Amino acid sequence: MRHETIVVQTPEYTEIEYELAGIGSRVIACLVDTIVQLLITALIVIAGIYLFDLLSPLGRGNPLDLAAMLMIGAGGLVGSVAYWVVLEMVTNGQSIGKRMAGLRVVRDDGTPINLWDSIIRNVVRIVDLLVPPFYCSAMISVWVSARSKRLGDHAAGTVVVKERAAEMPTTAAPSVPPVQYRVAPTAADEQLMTRIRMLTAQEADAAARFLERRHELVAEVRAQLANRLAASISSHLGVSAAAWASAEEFLVAVLACHRSVSRSRE
Repeated sequence: MRHETIVVQTPEYTEIEYELAGIGSRVIACLVDTIVQLLITALIVIAGIYLFDLLSPLGRGNPLDLAAMLMIGAGGLVGSVAYWVVLEMVTNGQSIGKRMAGLRVVRDDGTPINLWDSIIRNVVRIVDLLVPPFYCSAMISVWVSARSKRLGDHAAGTVVVKERAAEMPTTAAPSVPPVQYRVAPTAADEQLMTRIRMLTAQEADAAARFLERRHELVAEVRAQLANRLAASISSHLGVSAAAWASAEEFLVAVLACHRSVSRSRE
């Protein structure tokens, strides 16, 4: 493979490096998923045939057989696509095979995939299945693509990367001070609550994304990004982030206040 890693820039202008999934790991994941998916499809087809025999007033050999078989086949095809879509949505970009192989699907910008992305990439998967030999078009596409993409990834704007959480660092990362949570509200907390309605949706989303993905960042980048976000948000809200033990604790407080106010509006 010509390119083993990609670097994406988050909306907070921080670069994160991902290691691309190779053909070998993707083949392993695909084989596991195909076996599971075929078992599910077989169950759907068998159940459809059983129900047709049970409910059909004409029995076997009647003109409705062809239509029934087409409907059962369509149900199996929909089920095969739904297998990947449902799992990728529930597990945030992973299927059973990808989880076993330590892979994850993300968007080209490094953010989690959404429902439409998953539907597109897995509907196009049908082309890989139907064009002989089995999955040959997908392997060729992965091999020649700069980002190891199959046809569905090109169509959906997604890429398959190695799961970062499963990787063990070869050297110990610099320690990051843990976030200290307050036992009781202080004057600073109360001031933040009175001004939290000024927080924009973009600022709340940026803080939430950082707190969700901060453990993927090295200590230096994590601290720089936390300080930058805290400085921007505190300046906009007119509060002092220095009243909290760390920038991360301030962001946690901001998000907690924001969600509390959002719940009260419902």
